[in-house]
Amino acid sequence: MQTTYLDFEQGLSEIDKRLEALGRQEDCSAEERAEQTRLTEQQQAQEAEIYKALQPWQRIQLSRHTDRPHTLDYLRFLGTEFVELHGDRQPLARADLGGAHVGGEPIELAVRGTRHGPVI
Repeated sequence: MQTTYLDFEQGLSEIDKRLEALGRQEDCSAEERAEQTRLTEQQQAQEAEIYKALQPWQRIQLSRHTDRPHTLDYLRFLGTEFVELHGDRQPLARADLGGAHVGGEPIELAVRGTRHGPVI
């Protein structure tokens, strides 16, 4: 998955690339596993340092981040089958109502920001 980095997150980019390359290897040596562990710890430390000292505008940028999950992402995580309810006057209009199953129980949902793009 392609990750979009904000200007203050650029330091994480190289660590993520190296971790991704190590993760793609099927046969990892003990040295590579040790490097993966070291990089993961370095990544976590750097993330903690970056995110604890955010300026107000950086917080706003994070809240508007293109990679931030949307409602349908959370619904997929719950394992639901979300069905958007549309009217008959504008069948392609964006729906804010829908139905789903959570834990086998049918529920009704009123949601906002359901899409990353068109749902087919």
